Amino acid sequence: CKGELQRITVTEKSKEIVNIIDFLTKANDTYNKIAKTSDELDKKKKLESQMKSIYDTFIKTKSDEVQKIYNELEEDFCRYYEHLHPNEKSGDIRLEVKRRASAEIKSRFYERDNEDPRGFYSEAHLDSLGLCIFLAFVKRFNAGFPLIVLDDVVSSIDASHRSRIGELIFTQFPDNQFLITTHDNIWFEELCVAQQAFN
Repeated sequence: CKGELQRITVTEKSKEIVNIIDFLTKANDTYNKIAKTSDELDKKKKLESQMKSIYDTFIKTKSDEVQKIYNELEEDFCRYYEHLHPNEKSGDIRLEVKRRASAEIKSRFYERDNEDPRGFYSEAHLDSLGLCIFLAFVKRFNAGFPLIVLDDVVSSIDASHRSRIGELIFTQFPDNQFLITTHDNIWFEELCVAQQAFN
């Protein structure tokens, strides 16, 4: 019995072998988990790359389409601005898409091209530029809705340019109805004269 007991008793060497087998089994399980996680990570990275490509394409397409609209509007607001400021050394106004939801205004000022008008134009010129851009947008996007509201838009604009605003309104927007507020009695009289002159 003693001999048989010694024969079946686990030796230190057997314990080491069992520990090594246990360690290798755990290592194999861990490796399989890492391999599976690595495969999943690769799939996620491919999906992320596809989503980024779709998003970048969407943003570029959107920016290109918005820029195309700006380019179509450019002819109108440049013509309006030239009407208000004839023979002045400013103009060639452009709207350029920047980032996701913003635009930059660029223009010519004397011999300087591609300048931000806020750095060079007077307050009156900036206000009349804003009015011209607004009117170009209205003409493009308010088809079928003829009402245009202008709320005290001439407060900073000098008298010679104010009279041209009436001409612009009545020549370029004959089918629109305007609701105009002003604190300036002189401009009100000029508007009435322009209204009669252009029927």
